[in-house]
Amino acid sequence: MFAKLIAVAVLGGVSAVVQAEPLLRVGVTHACPTAYTTPGQEAEGFLETILIGVAVDVAANLAGSLISSLGDYLTQDSSLTLNGLYPVKGFYVNTAKGVFPASQAKCVWVAVADKFTAPSRDEYGTEIETEGARRVSPEEGAALIPSLHANIPHAAVELTGLAATPVFYYEGEIELSPDNTAWRLVTKKLFYPKFIEEAGLFHSQTRDFGLTLEYSKPAADKPFAIFSFNQSAMAEGSLNGKAGLAFQSGWMPLPEAAPPSDKNLKLFFPVNLKAQFVETRKPNVLSKAVGNALKSNKDKAVSAVKDETLLALSKDARITAKGKSLDEVEVALVAYTTAQSAAKTAYDDYQAAVAAKDATKTANALNAANAAYVRLAQAENNARAKAAAAGIPFTEAGHPGPLPK
Repeated sequence: MFAKLIAVAVLGGVSAVVQAEPLLRVGVTHACPTAYTTPGQEAEGFLETILIGVAVDVAANLAGSLISSLGDYLTQDSSLTLNGLYPVKGFYVNTAKGVFPASQAKCVWVAVADKFTAPSRDEYGTEIETEGARRVSPEEGAALIPSLHANIPHAAVELTGLAATPVFYYEGEIELSPDNTAWRLVTKKLFYPKFIEEAGLFHSQTRDFGLTLEYSKPAADKPFAIFSFNQSAMAEGSLNGKAGLAFQSGWMPLPEAAPPSDKNLKLFFPVNLKAQFVETRKPNVLSKAVGNALKSNKDKAVSAVKDETLLALSKDARITAKGKSLDEVEVALVAYTTAQSAAKTAYDDYQAAVAAKDATKTANALNAANAAYVRLAQAENNARAKAAAAGIPFTEAGHPGPLPK
């Protein structure tokens, strides 16, 4: 069992055993902890070209904080929801060549475990002395995270502060667009071998998984970037290892930031990085909750979620957020199938009337077939539009056969 068991008192003096939730820690580093080899160089950017400022208030495109809203839509499911916060010292770095995204924040990692200590290495991998930190021997590091396949296991443990074998671990690297106006997270590692909560009376064999990362300015009530990775009705262990690398986010515009007036100030533009891990008890509930959380914000400036923001979210979340539910698509497809069958029947009746050489029946059957074809075209257009709005492919079934003009 991954989570610790704690005995608690209940009414009547009977004791019960409940699971204590594990802890979540999120952080940023120059190199991802499991890929670490040598300390990085401070005040370094990882773009080779000067950053072009994006004159976009990205916060106006986001429907408030997804993390703060999502819990409201998962309370009935009693999902396991873990949250973490990391204060990033500087998202940008000011150099003689210009302003760049800071390399110390290039990698984002999220770990879930029963116990952590203070990291004994900074974001660049340099050994530091902090209260509560501890040095880890190579043997201890290898024994603690054998399944993460780290280049230097004890260094990865010291970078993250892991004091127990993780039950979930994620690493993602920031990637910049070719024109340097947008960024996204590229998954480098996902370790999720088993569900964190063991199967019980109220647990399904398949569940939903969600990992959300939010970047926001200090004291801002809305983030300037949201990255949400969701998987519905997944089987245990199905996202572990290489399978998890399929989680790649869409592009988000880079936040605009003017260089500091102090030329000696290297790191600037501090941001808060929030992380949320969700594991539901039942399948097919998380994506709808994400969409509802996005749709729930009442602020007129952000109530309409922009398409470019939705690109960074899962397809099911986009469906719900845009108000185009799967039910609407299914209804349209059923109507299309019904119209297709009616058109086929009308066409067969017309062919039979022609074969019988009955002029009256042929005329009536042709009129009925023409009307059925019009209804089929209308149903097809509606189904195509509903599917397109929901991001679902649509394949045309065609007409039963040609009719005379």
